[in-house]
Amino acid sequence: MDKLILDEIEVDARIGFLPEEKGIRQKLLLSLVLWCDFSTLEKTDAQEDCIDYFDVIKSSRAFSHDFDGNSLEYYANALAQFIRHKFAVNKVALTVSKPRYANRLGLKEIKVYVER
Repeated sequence: MDKLILDEIEVDARIGFLPEEKGIRQKLLLSLVLWCDFSTLEKTDAQEDCIDYFDVIKSSRAFSHDFDGNSLEYYANALAQFIRHKFAVNKVALTVSKPRYANRLGLKEIKVYVER
């Protein structure tokens, strides 16, 4: 199966359990792997046979901006399901990183990974 990979898309979301997180939007980094079939595109080289990755990025940013929740795990699952259905891909792997709190906790990264 073929894959489209979009690495470290910057988005913002209101996410977190701590009271100080509830009132702010924070930057998250998304990496997406979309499993799809390029066989038609290999023959046509036509835009309508592609996954519009600009639209994937724009849709991911809009979804994230509207998100208001607690956990990265819930957010990652919801976004992966949204992308999978909106773009009719066979499978989505999504990694989301929360750099603000990783730095505050003395960690290099806090990441959640899901496949749907």
